[in-house]
Amino acid sequence: SKKVAARGFAHRYIGDVVSDVFGNLANSGFFYDPLVKEIESDFVPWLLDGVGSSVSGLLEAQALLDNAVVAAVASKDEKAAAAEAERLRREEEARKAAEAAAMPPAESGAEGQEEQTA
Repeated sequence: SKKVAARGFAHRYIGDVVSDVFGNLANSGFFYDPLVKEIESDFVPWLLDGVGSSVSGLLEAQALLDNAVVAAVASKDEKAAAAEAERLRREEEARKAAEAAAMPPAESGAEGQEEQTA
């Protein structure tokens, strides 16, 4: 009966020790799934490299597009400023022509009389 009790105690004690040992070994990475290891060591780095190069290509394309948009807006602004300056110049010319046409002929005649008396 003591042997049976000792055997039962040893069996339970050894069972706990064995499960603790295997648990510690599994937690430390001693046992691993080959598929998971291959995915972690080969596939994921390959995938990250591919995504990284794609993202850097997209960033370069975005920078080029941003530069093109900035240049187009600047060109449009320059053209609009030139057109506005031309419009103002024409308005000024028209105003001067209208003022010259509105001048009474007496002023130009008075100048002529002064020249004749001199």
